[in-house]
Amino acid sequence: MNVLTRIIAFATAWALFSLTVLWLSEGRGDANIGVGLLAFGLLMLGAGVWGAFDGMHDRYARVAVTWVSVALLMGVVVPVTISLTEAGFSGRVLLSDVLTVGPFIAVLVAGAALIGGLVGMAVRSSPRRGGRSDPA
Repeated sequence: MNVLTRIIAFATAWALFSLTVLWLSEGRGDANIGVGLLAFGLLMLGAGVWGAFDGMHDRYARVAVTWVSVALLMGVVVPVTISLTEAGFSGRVLLSDVLTVGPFIAVLVAGAALIGGLVGMAVRSSPRRGGRSDPA
């Protein structure tokens, strides 16, 4: 359920972002590197913040398995979304994107979420008032 919730949230956000960019560009067809970097940055920010929240409330092994699963699924969802929003769907281009863009997206999501999970665990185990720390 955790993986499903996260993949639905991230896939929906990615699709909405892609459609918004497509609508705002109005078919100009130019490559806007800034928008792509913004998309990757927002993806990492979302994964990192959610990973930190998970790290504050769960064991790290569970956080790691959840986010690696989400990252692998996002590595497929993002190329499919790119192919569906581009003019002219091609199976060959989709396969190429899944094999090249997919691993890149998976590393971005997993890396940010795992680092966020470590930060969340550090926040959870840091000393509180009175010098006591929460049990890990």
